[in-house]
Amino acid sequence: MSNINGLKRQLQRQQNTLKLLGTTQRTLPKKIYNKKTGKPTKKFLKWNKDMIKKGFTTFYAGEDQFYDIKSKTFKKLKFDKRFKNEKKLIKKQKKIKFTNSTVNSALHATTNQSYSSALKNKFTQQLGFNSPKYVEVDFTKINFQDFIKLISPFATKSQILASVVGKPQVITLSLSNLNRFNKENSLFSIENFTKREGSDTQFLFQLVNQPKIRLEFSNTSTLDDEKPNGGFFKYYHNTDLDLTPYDIYTEKQKHYNHNCLYIALENAGCSVGQLNDFLIFVKNGFVPTCNLNKICDKLQIHIKLNKKYKVNNSYRNKILHFGNKNLPTIEIGLLDKHYFLIEEVKVTSFALRNYDKIKHINEWFKIWTIKKGKFEKSNKKYINSFTVIKLLLEHKETLLKDLSIEDLLSTQYHNHKIDNDDLEYNSNLCCADNELCKTDNTEFFKVFYDFETDTTGDIHKPYLMCALTQKNEAVSFIGEYCGQIFIDYLKELGRRGETKLLLIAHNARYDYTFIMDYLYCLNPLLKGNHLMGGSARLFFDDNQKIEIKFQDTLNLIPTRLAAFSKMFNIKEKKSWNSVGLKDKKTYSSREEWVKERSKLWKMKEKEGYECHAGGFLTPIKKEILPYSLYTTDNINERYIDKEVCIEQVKYQYGFQKGFTEDKVNEIIQEYLANANEWLCMKDNKIDIIEYSKKYCDMDCMVLKKGYDTFKKWIHEITELNISNYCSIASLSLDYLINEDCFEGCYKLCGRPRDFIQQMVVGGRVQTANNKKFKVEGKINDYDAVSLYPSAMARMKGFLKGKPKIIKPEHLHIDWLQKNTDGFFIKCLALTDCKIKRDICVLSYIDDNGVRQWTNETAGKIFYLDKVGYEDAIKFQQVDFKIICGYYYNEGHNDMINECIKHLFNARLKAKAEIKTKNKVFKFSLKQIKNKENKKIQEQLKKDKIDFKIGNPIQQIYKQLMNSCYGKCLLKPIDSDLAVVPTKKWEKYLGYNYNFIKSAVKLKNGYMVKKIKTINEHFNNCYAGVEILSMSKRLMNEVICLGQDHDCKIYYTDTDSIHINDDDIKKLEAIYLEKYGKVLAGKNMGQFHSDFELEGATKNIYSTKLIALGKKCYLDCLVGEDNEGNIINGYHIRMKSISSVAIHDYGLINNESINEIYEDLLEGQKKKFDLLARGRAIKFKYNPDMSVSSVNTFLRTICF
Repeated sequence: MSNINGLKRQLQRQQNTLKLLGTTQRTLPKKIYNKKTGKPTKKFLKWNKDMIKKGFTTFYAGEDQFYDIKSKTFKKLKFDKRFKNEKKLIKKQKKIKFTNSTVNSALHATTNQSYSSALKNKFTQQLGFNSPKYVEVDFTKINFQDFIKLISPFATKSQILASVVGKPQVITLSLSNLNRFNKENSLFSIENFTKREGSDTQFLFQLVNQPKIRLEFSNTSTLDDEKPNGGFFKYYHNTDLDLTPYDIYTEKQKHYNHNCLYIALENAGCSVGQLNDFLIFVKNGFVPTCNLNKICDKLQIHIKLNKKYKVNNSYRNKILHFGNKNLPTIEIGLLDKHYFLIEEVKVTSFALRNYDKIKHINEWFKIWTIKKGKFEKSNKKYINSFTVIKLLLEHKETLLKDLSIEDLLSTQYHNHKIDNDDLEYNSNLCCADNELCKTDNTEFFKVFYDFETDTTGDIHKPYLMCALTQKNEAVSFIGEYCGQIFIDYLKELGRRGETKLLLIAHNARYDYTFIMDYLYCLNPLLKGNHLMGGSARLFFDDNQKIEIKFQDTLNLIPTRLAAFSKMFNIKEKKSWNSVGLKDKKTYSSREEWVKERSKLWKMKEKEGYECHAGGFLTPIKKEILPYSLYTTDNINERYIDKEVCIEQVKYQYGFQKGFTEDKVNEIIQEYLANANEWLCMKDNKIDIIEYSKKYCDMDCMVLKKGYDTFKKWIHEITELNISNYCSIASLSLDYLINEDCFEGCYKLCGRPRDFIQQMVVGGRVQTANNKKFKVEGKINDYDAVSLYPSAMARMKGFLKGKPKIIKPEHLHIDWLQKNTDGFFIKCLALTDCKIKRDICVLSYIDDNGVRQWTNETAGKIFYLDKVGYEDAIKFQQVDFKIICGYYYNEGHNDMINECIKHLFNARLKAKAEIKTKNKVFKFSLKQIKNKENKKIQEQLKKDKIDFKIGNPIQQIYKQLMNSCYGKCLLKPIDSDLAVVPTKKWEKYLGYNYNFIKSAVKLKNGYMVKKIKTINEHFNNCYAGVEILSMSKRLMNEVICLGQDHDCKIYYTDTDSIHINDDDIKKLEAIYLEKYGKVLAGKNMGQFHSDFELEGATKNIYSTKLIALGKKCYLDCLVGEDNEGNIINGYHIRMKSISSVAIHDYGLINNESINEIYEDLLEGQKKKFDLLARGRAIKFKYNPDMSVSSVNTFLRTICF
């Protein structure tokens, strides 16, 4: 117990330190560790955490570890279960980059008051300089929250940029950004911190590892330096006037819930519906005047804006008009970045100017002059609010007071969530026809390209790039600047007349990195780590320009490039020399050479290859390239010893991929054969650059052929051109529009879209009773066939017409069922579910933002469509009170039913096709039902004729079916990306400062993420919601029926359930009896067993299920092969942790997969290396658009 005693002694020393500091209100708990386990107690952990937050200690104790700041290491205590009472095993100390303790130590340091004062003085000094100055802040000397409070007052007086020392990303310390840091304490919770995305989180991640930032103060902006906008009034007023209608308060009033323009419109008499539209439409605390026309159009109003503008060194008033002047006019003022309603205020200008002198006089606000030493009053000398606020600002030394730091930050917390049940909307503005994509890239010249890179440094650097044009012109460039040379080649294409180029790559976000610095007018469209498209320009020869667009085939064909060959039946020509035919000169006669070739010809024909005089066609496969071989040194040396190359092949395919020794030896021979065939072998060395060039050339060729085939198939099915689309989802939606599935239906924006979008509930994922457990027996995975297409085939169609508001007298289910085709409602559950279920029908979002499926519904608010409401009543008997909602009563467009059935049946036919060397067998649906395709297969086997089953086009039908509903639910995008050239950066920053989230320094400019101040987003959410609800009804009918008849269902994930195998036949029988339909099968709406086990072909089931939580479970599988041999294996699921990492953990710790899951079931913590010691590779896309390899990626989990 020496280590525990040492821990106790060290804690006691810290307690003595606290006593010296006079801090004894939180004394050290008497019991600091559990004698049985040796782990710290919960009370001690709570005490320790409080002490860290208050800055009284840097010592961190975890449940099985403690953190020493001085050595910057974790001292980990791991207890051996065999010696629970006393003995323990202490493993080697390991440095951890990112944990609770490091977040606390980096961001929650104790503030040094003298350092804080010195910083404040430095900040004050910066305001007087004419050129930008820099201040460095050390967060080991000041608490992060204290820093936010310290810098906030300066944020209204200067534009401030912050960057972590040594990092290219900058954050604007605008009040809105400061408020995000100040409000969201969850940022500092390790559990939430690692889940978050965005510029603020990236900034804090960097700050944790390097707790120093550099602040850049730019010149104090004037009214004309910045984009004209308004957000809030940055002062309290000291008078006893009531100025709350103008969003101006005294220090005691403090009321900042909405943007000041919202308050102005509210006080001008705008309806609740108009104000709701404003909240949905305007997405930032600051509203620029350039957006007022759009706001007026949306709200159907006219704004007369009175503002100040600069003439020479003085300011004058200016009147601007926004919106249609024939609409109701609202007069609004804009002063000092504050919008307010202009109306009469009961005060005179004299009274305000002399407030301190006359405020004690009764009705002081009526005094308008002094005559003969007496104050005169009048009701007719009142001024308007514009003059009032102008006078307040002119006399701010006496009439105004700076907002407190807390209120200054709270002004940025503008509530965009609608807190009322008013559903009014303007149908002309919020409903629109569905139209086909207007993008037309058909005239663009296509260039397919790919980069090979050196990944061994801090960032990836290219050493080779290859490209292939639509005319099959192939080019390649070698060296670090190959991207720049490629751009020169594009300019040459421009000189040939190709001034519109479509650059196509697979996973284009990666390849885009290496050319973006050489392009102009960049406008990338990024979604996470995906390049969804974008544009750029090139200039050549006297300002001639090339228009460039980007397309990522991964968004259209979501599979690995290595799968293209099989998917699109891509073949390459192989010469007869590659299979042993020697040069003609080595034969005694031409006849002898022809005879030898004939032998090879017959051999290859027998193997199923298509042969011709020059060689034969063979399916292309992803060639062998040992990536680890391509280090900086090896790339520079180029010619590498054969044995070194072989070692790297062994490493990649033996260690990383875990292939058997025989398989690795086979790969080595193929690699050497490639090197010889490609003339890369010389003097027992391999030219690794030439080898890589052949590999990259082949990738470009595969990409082009796959793209062309996909384009042909899509046009054949949909009559659409893939060149015009950024994703398979957008293409699928246009297919439905083209098929008239949305005829008579309207896409929505504004209030109806915002309300109906709240009904979106994705696939249900739940363990029985939301508990973790282990169960043994014979368990099966019972899957729905094409769940979402099945839902689309079963639903009545898409709702026609525009949504109508349910009147108060109709807010009951009887009226809705009789008079509507569909409805979307907000309702209050009056009771808990009267039918309790292990797998529930209803769900809600908890305080942590996690969806929970529950039987405890009383008092909760639910947003339900018609199907969801009916299912809640039918399957769980909940009593509801309907609060508000929309309904449709103009029927359905049922074209979606036929459209989906057509795609599904076409896929069935494609999957059933049989192809031999000389014939293709195609089958009708009736023939497939009668299993005539199976009979043909059996006959071909008897006749020993080689054949292939399935037409690869079936994958396209599958993608179209599964993708077409997703676009209906697309959420609004709240930010825009812009690339600003360096020479324009200072002006751009000054003009857009309050709207910039973050910026990253690039080679020739800045990548800027800017708040989208106006967001007019349309979608078909009503259709998407009904598809999701119908998909859950399909599952509910099976799950609830099974539960009602004592069929044990353990787990569900979207389209599948884990059920006792013995209960499946019982369930199928009662389903047929109740619904009159056959449950088991491979048609839409049916279910089938879906376990897969390598080597097994039949009788596959699970003998043990360990369920830990959502998407975290293990099945121990058993099955048989064709000869009846027993095969064992696992079906592994662990959200965010790959099976490779789990297997690697088992190898390191000598634990089986079953033991790992058993330990997790008991509540043990386990730390997984997600890179599996190099077996897995992960790239990181950096804020500056560069790419790095992740060297450490650890994740600790506990259930």
